[in-house]
Amino acid sequence: MNKSQVGQGFAWNVVFTVIGKMILPVAITIALGRILGPANWGSFAALGSFLAILDLLRDFGIGQNYIVDAKADEKRTGQYFALTLMLGFTMALILALASPLIAQLLDLGPLTGAVLVMAVASIGTGLSTIPGGTLQKQARFKEWGLVDVSAQAISGVASLGMALAGMGVWSLVWAVPLRSFLTAAAFFKLAPSSLSWPDREFLKSISRKCFATLSNSLLSVAYTMGDNALSKPNLGAVSAGHYIMGFNLAMKPVEVVAWPLGRTLIVAFNQHRDDREKLRRAYARALAAILLAVGPLYLLLGVFGTEAITLLFGKEFAGGGVALSILSLYLFARSLGTLSGSMIFALGVPGLSNYGWMGAWSVVGFGIFTRQAFASLESFAWWFTAGALVAYGWTILACWWKLKPRGSDLKSLVRAATVNGLFAVMAVGARQFAGPGIPVFLGTAVAGLAAYFMLASLAFSGRVATSKAGLRAIWDAI
Repeated sequence: MNKSQVGQGFAWNVVFTVIGKMILPVAITIALGRILGPANWGSFAALGSFLAILDLLRDFGIGQNYIVDAKADEKRTGQYFALTLMLGFTMALILALASPLIAQLLDLGPLTGAVLVMAVASIGTGLSTIPGGTLQKQARFKEWGLVDVSAQAISGVASLGMALAGMGVWSLVWAVPLRSFLTAAAFFKLAPSSLSWPDREFLKSISRKCFATLSNSLLSVAYTMGDNALSKPNLGAVSAGHYIMGFNLAMKPVEVVAWPLGRTLIVAFNQHRDDREKLRRAYARALAAILLAVGPLYLLLGVFGTEAITLLFGKEFAGGGVALSILSLYLFARSLGTLSGSMIFALGVPGLSNYGWMGAWSVVGFGIFTRQAFASLESFAWWFTAGALVAYGWTILACWWKLKPRGSDLKSLVRAATVNGLFAVMAVGARQFAGPGIPVFLGTAVAGLAAYFMLASLAFSGRVATSKAGLRAIWDAI
């Protein structure tokens, strides 16, 4: 992929991420929430968390490793496809046999049968893994995104219809397999795959990387879910609500910028995996691009955390402002770490990231064991942020160590860091001299971001630009 193709792929990924992660979920949740009420949503919540872990186990790291497998010809693709189908059916069988026990552990009550429905859904997800991966591997991000949001919209409308028909929480349950099979059918039509038996040689060639990917995914997901699980019983419902709302707000730049860029670049990086010179340049410039994109947003949230959360959610959430300011550092590191994680995969060493997550769990584990993490909401946010800095910092350092960027590769990164430094001075200065408050926050956001854009265009293109041409000049310079 050249720079133009990366830009186009990133743009499509952003568009569909905004639709699929922000617009559709909000619209569907509001509509269903008014019909179903909190009790039905609460009943489904435990099952939803279980599904996130279940999907990781079913995938077993195969999907990501297929995307970066340069040897994946037609036969090898068929072997990947057959393996994901076998894992999907195996997971379905395990769920079916263990459904009473799982329902008891999750306290599902009348939703015991929902575990059987999730078993069916795992088959559909297994069917979609490799065809969907093929679309990403071929940089067909527009088609991939259209399928994803279309299946989400159709299943959402169907769920709404079932809720209106009086099916209660089952309207949420049945939407899961519906979406998985719609996605699988569309992906397979766009990128059909034949079946080939996954022989011993094939399994041996991918097992180490798949195990490393699975363990990395489990460690990271457990970490990002662990704070939510620990917040309410140790901090109380109000502080937990402040923390979760602050975290969700700070996640938005990751969801809208870092994830789409990472999804695009893992393909671009993989195409040049044997050319370290290109990978060095690409990695340094990608870091510069993501620093330019998310840096000012996190600086604003860090300096004006209380104002931002109060403006968006009301005065009752003002207590979460401190947590939002701290978590901005956490999620900023996650933005850079996500990009570095894509490079780690392209380099074929996914296991390197595991050491970072072990370090993160060591930090947080100490805070939990000594109860220092639960001293206050602020302390809780700092302990989890410290662990995240260890995890993502390690991933960034591992990339740096493997690629060893040279001075000439770092020009864009230094310029991006300099521009962000100047913006930080403006934001802190505005709060220091004009004082706190929503008007100051809004004024800094509007005037500061305009100044930031002009500084960035001056640093990268040598001229001050305030139009679309300036944005293009920055992209071309990076």
